This record gives sequence, C-alpha cells and structure tokens, in this order.
Amino acid sequence: VADQAPLQVLTNVEVEDLTRDGRGQFDGVRLRERSTGTRRVYRARRYVLAAGAIHSPTLLLRSGGDGPWVGRNYMYHLSPVVAGLFARPTGADATFVKQVGFADYYFGTRDYAHKMGIIQSLPVPGPLMIAKALQRRFPVRLLHLLRRSMLPLAGTVEDLPDPANQVALGRDGRPELRHAFGPYDRERGRRLSRFMSQILKAAGALWCLTTPFPPEEHVGHQCGTLRFGRSAAHAVLDPECRLFGQENVFVVDGSFLPTSLGVGPALTIMANALRVAEVVTREI
Repeated sequence: VADQAPLQVLTNVEVEDLTRDGRGQFDGVRLRERSTGTRRVYRARRYVLAAGAIHSPTLLLRSGGDGPWVGRNYMYHLSPVVAGLFARPTGADATFVKQVGFADYYFGTRDYAHKMGIIQSLPVPGPLMIAKALQRRFPVRLLHLLRRSMLPLAGTVEDLPDPANQVALGRDGRPELRHAFGPYDRERGRRLSRFMSQILKAAGALWCLTTPFPPEEHVGHQCGTLRFGRSAAHAVLDPECRLFGQENVFVVDGSFLPTSLGVGPALTIMANALRVAEVVTREI
C-alpha cells in the first residue's frame, strides 16, 4: 500500500498521547521511539484512532479524556463452553473443527423469550487446557484420549453495557480493566449452556462438560468503551464516529459499538471502518 499511495509507515514507535491547542482541540500526536526514547509530535488535518477498545480509550484518558463516558461500558461476550464426550473419536483433535454454527436460540425460545446469541463449534483445546477446565490432575494419556473423543460448542451471549465496567487509567499510565458480568448476563449464559448440552447429547454425546464463564481478565471481542450515539450526554462519538467536540478525531475500532451483539464483532467493525473512511476521505 505504501508503494502505491503517499503513505508513511512508522515502526518501533509508541503513541503516548494527543496534544491540544489553546482552544482545547487536539492538534497533534506525540510519539516515542522505543529504541532511543526520542519524542516527536506529528500533526495532520484528521486523526483516526484504531488501537482497540482497550487502548483507544486509554490514549484519550492520557490526553485529558473527553467526556464522562470515555472508557465506560466495556463489554466482551459472556461465552459459555460445553464439550461433549463421545464413545468414538470425533477427529477434532487432529483437524481444525469449526464448521458448525447456528442461531436457533439467538432470540431465545418460546418459553424463554430473552436474547442469547449464536452457538458455534470450537477447536479442541490442548491437554493442559482440558485439565484446567476439569480443575483436577489427570494422566496425560487420559487427557489425549479425552481430546480424541471431544467436540466443544461455545455460545456468544450479548452482555449488556454497564457504566461500571470500564477501562480506567492506572497510576503508571497503563490501562486498568474493571469488569463484572451482571446477573442477567449470567442467567442467559446458564440457559444457553443447557441448550448446548441438549444439542450435544442429541448428537450422541455420552457426557457433557460445562466450563465456567470467562475469567474477568478475558479480553476477547472487547468493545463499547467509546460508544457512538446522537448526544454527548450518552456517548463519546457522534454517528460518524467523530469525537464529540473534536472535529478532527475519528475512532474506527470496536470501541464505537453501543452494544456487543450476540455475534463476533469483527465484520461489523470492518464495515463501519469503511463507512467512516468515506467521511474522512471527503473531508481531506
């Protein structure tokens, strides 16, 4: 890309913060060269943040923040995992198995009309991960036997936005994550786990192992920390993903999502980035 466009790619540098002018508007990006510690400020007509839902809000917080919602509503999917153990080998230990996915329970069931999310098959974890999930020691030979007969399913439960869940700025300037799933999130996760067990047993599983919900340090599918909306009273970005009060700063990573959805966010993030790119292109 750099060979075909007037693009300069800088490597081995770290963005420290955004600088401001006398009016409080962002007017530069301060970089530090990792090898020498030298700092430089680069200026442009438009700035696009795409450091992810953890580091983009961290960068804004280090730059003085911009509104009370920066870093809040941190979300990542509650993802229950159920592994079915079958009487004969599934082949999943030797082949990347991720071909099954369905959304039958995305909007709940007739008896439980609450949105849950999609279900998909997962690659079989290694022996150490299986032992950790079982929370006890097993002979290595037995763990390999379990792998050969196992097929895991994972749910993607849409966790609700909560201002108490946030990316904060630690004393050392690094991000500090604060997150806890709410009772409603956990209840839907337990329901989806039961549905996944029923599916696996109907397929012939002799026994199902349900793993605990993701640990709080889990950072998969992170989003929501610079949510977009129509008013700065409830959001950080406007509908064009431009920072409220800053005409020249855009965000195109998962931070913009106001909800986590019940699916992986990657395609939505990509589509939105292309949408915002058209806005930036028109302006420059």
